[in-house]
Amino acid sequence: MKMKKIFILLILVLVMTHIQGSPVKKNEEVIFLPTYAYFSGNAIVANIHAWVFEPEHRSIKRRLLYNALIKYLNIERNKKAIAVLKERTFYFTVDNESNKVLRLYLYIRNKPFVLQKTGPNGHSVSKIRFYHNSIKAKYGVMVFRFFIRTKDNRKVDGCFYCLKPHGVSIISDIDDTIKISNVINKN
Repeated sequence: MKMKKIFILLILVLVMTHIQGSPVKKNEEVIFLPTYAYFSGNAIVANIHAWVFEPEHRSIKRRLLYNALIKYLNIERNKKAIAVLKERTFYFTVDNESNKVLRLYLYIRNKPFVLQKTGPNGHSVSKIRFYHNSIKAKYGVMVFRFFIRTKDNRKVDGCFYCLKPHGVSIISDIDDTIKISNVINKN
């Protein structure tokens, strides 16, 4: 009976940890991808896209992938070529961290915004809303800062672009635009 109670307690602790999410650990990295914000009445609505991952510098899988790429792509086995390969493939070989809770602090507000927990791919996509009466509303880059609660006191910066409240804005991934428009076809 005592073991059953301990087992149930352990299950409850695990479930509560999953529901609440966990903070970013010391060995994990956070990157904010550039996004946009727009005016909605008196408020600014900003899209925030974060990615949490753990670099896998000593991973056996990573080493096997590098060896396979070196062989398949006929890459020379010298320090410079290997360094370039590692740099270019780094973000494809990280360990994405799910269930991470991020608290975002903007320079105009002391209270944090709690972002959506990261999914299995390590990404958190959230919308935050704040009122622009408290800031000088301007168009262009607005920088926000996120403080990660770790022992080494890291700070990760990100930015979003504030769109004009009137007119037309085109947001495009330029390489996809070139492919779809077929602009490089000379015929």
